[in-house]
Amino acid sequence: MDMVNVKNVFKRPKPNESEDDLIEFQNLFLSEKAKNTDFQPAAKVVRLTKPTNEEPSKSTKLSQFAKKRGLQKEEILTQSKNPDKLLLGNVVEKTHDSHSNFDRTSGRNEAFPKACRIDRSKLSDCNESKSLFARSICKNLKISNGDVATKKVNSNSFANESCMVKTADAESIHKENIQLLNGMDEAEILAERQKLMASLDPGLLRFIQSKRKATNVAKPEIVDSSKKMETDLSSIELLSHPDIHNWPHFDVVESEKLEWMKDVANSVPQLKPGESYEARFDWKGVLLPYFTPETDSDRQLFLHEAEAQRPGYTLQELFRLARSNVTQQRNTAIGAISGILNIYNQGFYDKVLEVPISKIFFLLRYTFDENSPILIETSSRALATLFYNDSDEILLDCVYECAARNREPTLAIVSSQKTDTSLTDDFAKMTVSDTQTFHSVLDAEEDTSTLNDFHLAEVNLIECLLRTNILQRINYVMFAVRSDNSTVISCFKILIRLARTDKKTAEQLFHRSGLLENCVREFLPHAGSKLPTTHFYQRPQFLFLKLLRIIAAYELPVWQLNIEEVLKSYIHMKSDLSIEFIKLQTESFRLAKTICLLRRTNELYGELMPAMQYLLEWHYNFVQFDRVGGHSIIRQHASALIALIGCKPFTCGIKEFTDKLNQCISKWFYIATRQNLQDFSQIILLSTSLVTLSRLQGCDHTAFVKQYLIPFLNSQCFTQLCNDLCETSLLLASTSPRSNKKNFLPDLDSVQFTKDSPTLIISEKYPVYIFNGILSLLHRLATRKDENAFNDLMASSMNAVLFDYLKRLSNGFNENVRKNWFVRNELSFLVNLLRFENIMKVLDKTTVQKIAFNVIRCCTANELEDLLFILKNVVFNLATYDNVSDVFQTDLDLWYKSYLLLLGPVTQQTNSLVHVTKNDFLVPNDWFWQPLLIFLNSDKRTDGNQLTKHKFIASLKEKDVIQMTLKFTKLQQRNSLNFITATEELMFLMISFMGPDCTFLEPDVNELLAHCIKDFFKQHKDTTFNFDDKFEGKSDFENLYVLFLDHFQGTSYGNESFSSLLMVPLAQKYDSKWRKMVWSEHATALRFVNCGEDQCLGSLHSYLYPIEKDKSLLKSYYQAMNGVLRQNSIAYKIAKHHLEQNQII
Repeated sequence: MDMVNVKNVFKRPKPNESEDDLIEFQNLFLSEKAKNTDFQPAAKVVRLTKPTNEEPSKSTKLSQFAKKRGLQKEEILTQSKNPDKLLLGNVVEKTHDSHSNFDRTSGRNEAFPKACRIDRSKLSDCNESKSLFARSICKNLKISNGDVATKKVNSNSFANESCMVKTADAESIHKENIQLLNGMDEAEILAERQKLMASLDPGLLRFIQSKRKATNVAKPEIVDSSKKMETDLSSIELLSHPDIHNWPHFDVVESEKLEWMKDVANSVPQLKPGESYEARFDWKGVLLPYFTPETDSDRQLFLHEAEAQRPGYTLQELFRLARSNVTQQRNTAIGAISGILNIYNQGFYDKVLEVPISKIFFLLRYTFDENSPILIETSSRALATLFYNDSDEILLDCVYECAARNREPTLAIVSSQKTDTSLTDDFAKMTVSDTQTFHSVLDAEEDTSTLNDFHLAEVNLIECLLRTNILQRINYVMFAVRSDNSTVISCFKILIRLARTDKKTAEQLFHRSGLLENCVREFLPHAGSKLPTTHFYQRPQFLFLKLLRIIAAYELPVWQLNIEEVLKSYIHMKSDLSIEFIKLQTESFRLAKTICLLRRTNELYGELMPAMQYLLEWHYNFVQFDRVGGHSIIRQHASALIALIGCKPFTCGIKEFTDKLNQCISKWFYIATRQNLQDFSQIILLSTSLVTLSRLQGCDHTAFVKQYLIPFLNSQCFTQLCNDLCETSLLLASTSPRSNKKNFLPDLDSVQFTKDSPTLIISEKYPVYIFNGILSLLHRLATRKDENAFNDLMASSMNAVLFDYLKRLSNGFNENVRKNWFVRNELSFLVNLLRFENIMKVLDKTTVQKIAFNVIRCCTANELEDLLFILKNVVFNLATYDNVSDVFQTDLDLWYKSYLLLLGPVTQQTNSLVHVTKNDFLVPNDWFWQPLLIFLNSDKRTDGNQLTKHKFIASLKEKDVIQMTLKFTKLQQRNSLNFITATEELMFLMISFMGPDCTFLEPDVNELLAHCIKDFFKQHKDTTFNFDDKFEGKSDFENLYVLFLDHFQGTSYGNESFSSLLMVPLAQKYDSKWRKMVWSEHATALRFVNCGEDQCLGSLHSYLYPIEKDKSLLKSYYQAMNGVLRQNSIAYKIAKHHLEQNQII
């Protein structure tokens, strides 16, 4: 037997020992346990369940807590004894008399039971073979059942108040109804209820039932706040014990365990005005205010850890939820992010918060690769919201029939880095080197293939999307997963945005193996086939037709997908009117029109003639032109049909439609003459009708013009349209683009800011499309030489309001919308107006010239044809100028050819129906002065710059350039046409002296320059030039002035005009840095200043006062006067005056 170590034997506590002894025993035990990890207590406590019939020993001593708990249990047991009503007690014999049908009053001497006679007439006739007793019992059962059926209805089942009547008599009416129901049994009530429900209208019955449900809301229980709550004070008495500090472990307060008992404090700090805070959103993506009190309906918005008092979730928290393992959480977070993107695209978050678009893109793209159908649906919807701008597409669909030249806009990202620079770019990048030469630094175009995904997303998000194999994923989701939900719509929206990017992306989509073929098979079934019960597959999808239309606009042969037969079946299809059917047929018209314009054959158009004639008849009979609301989509359908009928290549086959088309258009204009236009679709329908009429050949429009069009132009409706044009003009509006728009994901800028509020760029009253239609018909009449109808129409269309609109346009356009695609129609209206030869009869020449120049400043390569027309027929047309004594038309013809060379190589628009929205402007503000810029890029002053080999430079001499530029700009100035600032004009006059051949020394050129400088000084004698301005496309003034000083010092030969320009920045009102630059660094140039006091800008007084106080400059004056300056020169007089005033000499 093993020996027991005595050291490990502890003493047991004795009854007379205190609590200090117990603590000492505890410390000994713990120290031993710390030394020996295998140490075990002498015994382990085992709790045994006591028998239920065993009573506790009365001799056991209880602690203070046990006594308190015992008292509480006794109170509870006392309260639970002798309840008022037992659910199931002991079975006892009833002591009260029960009701019985037996008669207990008979005497003892009578027989039991008493004999009685049975009345056979009162017996039941259920079955005569039964005994008399059985028949009597059957009769009693029927009576008993009848009593049950006719028992009264419990009045507690009735409502407390009427749910339909809320007037003052509601209570009395309700009591009368309750009294009436109390007098009826249940069967009667049910029968009357059935009869009433059968007689009521079903719609009225549903309304009553919904009203009943709305009133059956449980009323909140009102708690009396004045009622005091009974609290148990036993714990308070226990804690107030005098010896509590002597109890074990009661001397330590564990405050961290008591924190949960505190109320959650409102720790949201007060924000100062203008102070920013972290944005939080609800589940729909709506930005929530900084603080709102919690309610039962939005409790889930407070279930986040940070800033618990603020509602909503931050983007970081939504990102965390979107990567959760719980599908529902991920789905909810992705839905919230989709809502944020939707509101962001509408411009409401501009100037409020910065949305990390590229980071959101990667989150959504990763989620789109999941296998869960619900996550695929939600993430595809969010991706479509990110890329497919609903505002852009809605406006495009509304104005498609009136789009300029039937073109689709593209949304490509144009790199700011160019391989070929223009003369303006070289002027902007000219630098001064040690050898005083000009350099044009060309940055090499960066190859995006070397960028990783995250960097590429910040440069070109569309290219990054394509890099993630989105086409392959969409093909798999649509035709392998086949989720019959909104995923199909979202995928088509993503594909539409990809197709709008550029031709390269559209070709990539078109040639994607199996994608479009599978879409044709699944989403373009023949109209004659039976449609399945599914919502998307094997059903026509109008979004897919829209996708094909955009792809076809790039001259890609979508008809090779064998879709023409399907298109014809949709156009011939007759179905019940529904929004889905109308949209499908509208897109069918548009796609058929695009194919007809591109293929230039009459085959498809001829096969559609019967259907178009039937539809035109239907619109004549059923279209309600003056109705608003849901009829707008019908009018859009009619506009698409008429645009298809009026396809320009097929005017030879439209004779069959002429009569019915005239009837339709005449009817609509007749209604418009008597009522103001209230809907945008009415404007589009009237405009499309006029354009189609103008394209009809061999048709006499005289009757229509006199009977319908001229009365319309003289009506109040047209006057209102002219007023609306002045108010809603895009070129005159003071709008600004969105500030937080991302350059790596361009859009059409359909959302503009007006007074810090986002709004659509096109108003529903924007009427310029009707004016374009009127001008189209005017050109047709002019071509046919129908002078009477033309003169009448021209006189009626030009009114005082339209003149005021044109006058305002001559003062300038809104610079923020010059490149906007939606402005093209208004620019087209102005170009068509300038095409009229007799425009000078209704407008003065200066107004026409200003409008023409403002228009050409908005022209890009898409409008090259319009630009050339305006340049030839307006800008370089002598008939459009006054005061032309020293200029002849032959001079203007020569200058026109020279300026065309200045445009450089411009890519001509092909037959494609696309409009590149990001093209650069062809004509800047200083375009008429730009020939002088060739002097900054001559062979003698550049390091082999290739621009010197430009055709324009090779074809003209320096003298010709100076004379052409100065004479033409002088002609414009005589006619109040000046398109650059005074500082810019001063810079160009300086450049005219910087030619390599010093042509300014020739007498005729010198005379021309002196005359131009004299007029310039006379006009700007009181002007203060801003030499620190930055000019778009040009260098700053300082760089040019340094080069000008160097050139003056080497080639001026004492030219007086040259000297007068050098003196302009030396006036005392300008910064002293210009005087220091000349008097210290280029003091030798002052020796050649040979201009007189009368040849300087202003007078000599502007160079003498205020007195110079700069000591370093005075020192330069002193050194120059005693060194390089010639006595009695203007520079000598200036230096001497300042030195004398400072008492230096």
